[in-house]
Amino acid sequence: MSIENLLNYSVDNTIINHYLKLLAERDIAAARRNTALVELLRLSQKALTETREELRLAEEAKARLVLINTLTKLESTQVKPANINEQVPIPIPIPMPMLMPIPVSISSTSIEETQPQKTTVTKANEIGISIGQFVAYSDGTLLDTYTDLMWCRYTIGQQWINDLVIGDEKKMDWEKAKKAAALFNKTDACGGFSDWRLPTIDDFPTIKDKSNPIYRDDNIFPVNGEQFWSCSEYDNNFAKISEFLRGSDSYQTRHKHSACYVRLVRG
Repeated sequence: MSIENLLNYSVDNTIINHYLKLLAERDIAAARRNTALVELLRLSQKALTETREELRLAEEAKARLVLINTLTKLESTQVKPANINEQVPIPIPIPMPMLMPIPVSISSTSIEETQPQKTTVTKANEIGISIGQFVAYSDGTLLDTYTDLMWCRYTIGQQWINDLVIGDEKKMDWEKAKKAAALFNKTDACGGFSDWRLPTIDDFPTIKDKSNPIYRDDNIFPVNGEQFWSCSEYDNNFAKISEFLRGSDSYQTRHKHSACYVRLVRG
């Protein structure tokens, strides 16, 4: 029965007051429940915010740990002098005089028997590995005893650390390749030299392994790309490249805006 009906029937005031009291108690209980729900929601949002902050801090700690491990591994690969105040001189290999090739008669010996033998040679306090006509040094340089040219055994974009080629080769257009050679002399100093240059197209043939269908020798150049810029122009728009993809001494041409690898030489 509604309040209006109660008033219409002139029910005793005691009954009306009791009914109004029940309604008031119901509203108070509902208000308390709403207040409890609001507080619970507030606490849940606070807990969610704290959890997100903990996850963010955990991710930052994980990233720092990965960086520390990487730096530790890199530092462990570096050769450190016994005395930190003593600078260790960098041995500089001296180019060997040109040697005349010795004629070898063709026989029916196996391929393994005709491969050049590796021997250890010592020049100017620097130990090198002789591979046929080449002498490979531990500082990342390679001497061609037929031409007296010295090659960098890694390409632009890579590094030479503890007799290993580290990093990825970088492709670039012809103009950037010329600038990269100049920058290399200022920052990298392979073998302690600062006169590295972009090869001419005529410099490449003697470093090609003609016993290999793709003309590449991974013992000489541990990580070898396929197409390398030369400084030789074909015309105003094209330059000559040397290709280690197909066995050929002849050059190819690429537009100067094309992307090729860069291997440097001196001499």
